[in-house]
Formats: sequence, structure tokens, C-alpha cells
Amino acid sequence: MMVRDCHQTPFCSIYFVSKYCDIGSICHVSYCPLVDFRCFCMKMESFGMPCDHIVVLLVFLDFREVPKCLVLNRWTKKAKKSIIGRYVDSSTFWDSSPVSRHAHLHFLFTEMAEVAPRYEDDYNDVVNILVRQVMKLGKNMGTRVMQKIKTVRLCMIQ
Repeated sequence: MMVRDCHQTPFCSIYFVSKYCDIGSICHVSYCPLVDFRCFCMKMESFGMPCDHIVVLLVFLDFREVPKCLVLNRWTKKAKKSIIGRYVDSSTFWDSSPVSRHAHLHFLFTEMAEVAPRYEDDYNDVVNILVRQVMKLGKNMGTRVMQKIKTVRLCMIQ
């Protein structure tokens, strides 16, 4: 790939990048020195990683390091700090132990959901066991969790 042409605008430069032999497929990459890079292919916006066109432009402009605007927070050492404690009400958390326990419970409940509804007695037994267990575990979780449990029980009765 190579830079074919450049047009200067008052705020940024627009570079035309293409493969060496293929002049027909030219990609436009804009570079605003104080802001960022933007490419017509939108890979950076879609996947969070610079596309080939932007990398070619970095080489062309003789950058010695990747600009911070091209490194999203999720690819840095700071990524973990922004996640920890943020998912208070969610079932997942950064620590791998609760996540793996959640995955294991999810697998077991999926299996149970396949077999329990076949017979009404089995279904009622499973639901009663689960509701009792959730109530036992949820007592320390606060009133909102207990309210959800009460709602589930009301739905079961009706």
C-alpha cells in the first residue's frame, strides 16, 4: 500500500491511500494533527484497531510511535481500572472467579431448563428449590433483590 495523493484543508489533511497496483480502490484517510485520524473504511470506529490505511499513513508521515488517539483505553493497562466496581448490579465482574462461577451456574441452569419443564411436579420442585435458595442468598443483597424475588413468587402463584 502507498499514499497516492494529499489534499490540504484548513483543519486537516486528506490522504489517498491505495494498493500499489490497484488505483481503482483508493481509501481516504484524514489526519488532523491536534485531533485524530479517520479512515473511510471505518475499521478504527468498528473494531477499535487502526486499519492498514492508517498504518501506511503513519509510516508515510514518519511517526515514531502510535498516537494515543489510535489506542483505545481497552487496549491499555488502565482498562482494568475502568471496569472494576462499575458493574454493581450485573452478574459479571472483573475478577475471574465470579465470572467462571457465573458461567458454570448458567450452564447448569440451561441444562435444568431443558429437563425440568417436562413434568409439572419436577418443574414445581425445581422452582421452589430455586426460590428458597435465591431468598437465602438474597437476604444480604438488599431490598431491591428481595423485591425481584417477591415478584417472581407472585408470578409463580398466578
